[in-house]
Amino acid sequence: MSTPSTIRSMAIQSSPLCTLPLELLVEVALQVALLRTPAGPPSDIVSLLLSCKEIHDSLSFAHCATLYARIYQSNFDIRAPRRRMDSDDLHAQNYAAQLRKCCIALKRLRRGDLESEFLQDDLWTAWLMALENDGKNGEQLDWAGLDDVLRRFILEKLWEVHEPDDWPQESAVNALAIWLFWYRLSSDKLYALSNEQRSAILELVRPYALIAPRALLTERQKVPTPHGFWPLYRIPEDHSVKHYGNQLYITEPLLALGAQLLFFTLYWQPLIIPPNMPANRADAESRGRTGVGETRADLEEYNASSPVKLLEKGDWDWDRDLSVEEREREDAPRWRRGMRSPSARPMFVATYEFGTLTGLWKGLHLSPHPEQYFAAVRSVNFPADFSAENPHVFMHPVYLQLREHHSISPARRAPCGGKPNDNDDGINHAWLPSSHELREANGIVRLRDLQRLSEPAAVYETYVEGRKNSHDPETCNVCVAKQKAADAILTAKVERHQKKASGGASPSRKSRVHSPGADGERELENTRSSISAVLGQDVDNLLGDVLREDSPSSSEDDDYEGEYTIGREVTCVGVQDIIITGETRPHHGDAWYHFQCYGRIRQWDGLVALVRVPQRPPGHFGVYIFRGYIVGGRNFVGSWRVRTANTLAIPLEGPFIMSRVE
Repeated sequence: MSTPSTIRSMAIQSSPLCTLPLELLVEVALQVALLRTPAGPPSDIVSLLLSCKEIHDSLSFAHCATLYARIYQSNFDIRAPRRRMDSDDLHAQNYAAQLRKCCIALKRLRRGDLESEFLQDDLWTAWLMALENDGKNGEQLDWAGLDDVLRRFILEKLWEVHEPDDWPQESAVNALAIWLFWYRLSSDKLYALSNEQRSAILELVRPYALIAPRALLTERQKVPTPHGFWPLYRIPEDHSVKHYGNQLYITEPLLALGAQLLFFTLYWQPLIIPPNMPANRADAESRGRTGVGETRADLEEYNASSPVKLLEKGDWDWDRDLSVEEREREDAPRWRRGMRSPSARPMFVATYEFGTLTGLWKGLHLSPHPEQYFAAVRSVNFPADFSAENPHVFMHPVYLQLREHHSISPARRAPCGGKPNDNDDGINHAWLPSSHELREANGIVRLRDLQRLSEPAAVYETYVEGRKNSHDPETCNVCVAKQKAADAILTAKVERHQKKASGGASPSRKSRVHSPGADGERELENTRSSISAVLGQDVDNLLGDVLREDSPSSSEDDDYEGEYTIGREVTCVGVQDIIITGETRPHHGDAWYHFQCYGRIRQWDGLVALVRVPQRPPGHFGVYIFRGYIVGGRNFVGSWRVRTANTLAIPLEGPFIMSRVE
């Protein structure tokens, strides 16, 4: 039996590891944490922490943020946060906090409890991990069994309503579940879904995808309906989410948009090719079929690939084969064209990447049966017979060859169309003047408002990959304004230094530097010359140093970030407006009618509006307006509607999807 003195002697014994310097102890702990599978919480470190009190205190979460930051940097993706966040949000304490948050959420998701009070919080964590995924985050979500949680939630909880006759509700948790389920899909997972599961999920997302008056949109019209005013508008309901130790205020992604992506992914099937169909156009004409119509060659071209492009998920070591130059590009502190990481093609952001729409786009749009559609629109309660046949939908292939054109500052932009007082926000003409003329030649588009013939035409330059536009920093309004602002900042800093050097007295009138005023470029040049004279060096050479000096410094705790540098930089290229023109290629028009189109991209959120106008012969299609977003840089998804002169009418609408043909 041990005596009290023996017990006291054992209690004060410590591990030989305690003799190691803290830096080496952290290295040992890191190797222990990463010893086995990197997915899931670093549970192996628990045994080390329990080995003795001194080690526990030295390596505890509260005292050794560096250790947990390095575990996070090893087991989770960090390139996207480095590109998107400020440097003062990415220090050791915040990396450690993110590790704790993610591990807690992953463990709770792994339990698969759909009744958990933390389910929405955990799906927010999973959503942000997905937005930043390059491969590691995806494997962590695999470990948590997220796919099974999402599948079960959609099948069991998506239509959970307060009353039996209620329409399926739009909520943050529903939106997150649908978006995450679509994002996580791969061709293998899609193939593994049983026919029963595919059909069940299709029916559950169908109301969100098809019934536009119930979907949150982004236009500014108000028409009363049994469902309230149409369109519905997102009330800025920010959700408070902890992200890298900071409070992030964020709204959920549009549920209708995610539902349309998921619906089309599950809905699309290759078109059936009848055995007696003409082999090609020449064969059709030889049989006397000279009008618009499909041939076997047309259907084989269309069936070659799905119009929905699933996103690349990456894997743990996706960058192992990168060259030195490619790795430097991926490690850059800001986004660069040519990046290969999955997170460089974000799922859904309120921005637009130049050149995205240029090229051939292929897809389909669904036209619901008008009478059935409007019966559902007029119904306050969810129709008991709502199904795949009510409203019945008709599928129409879509092909468009698109070109992108940029207005370069300080060129004149096209005015915005619409009459707000008449409930017209301009969407009927893609926010362009309702009566306009477009002339496109030699890489230049000239757009003239026919109701303002005395005003000069707006000029746009056709975007060509790899070719510089006409941007000139000396004339660009944005660049000039930035330079004036930078000069004003520098002027104020010089005055502060002068005041400090003179013991607190204000600088003399003769030596004081004035900020740029209303006298224009002469005063600006005088200001710059004065600053250079005071400092004894050129102001342009000093400006960058001054701005860096005023920027927040990185934390001293960030000892293990290697060669990475954190920061955000925006390079002005002068683009102040983007319009789109296009048409169907001749052989696509021969199969599915000929169209021309024009459109515009809304600057503040990247919403794309395209007006498609039938040409020869017009067929049974009217003028359609396609409105949607680019998702993942590859999918153009949203809703189309018939153009109508009555701005108080609710037009026939349906979903569409297109993807660029590579």
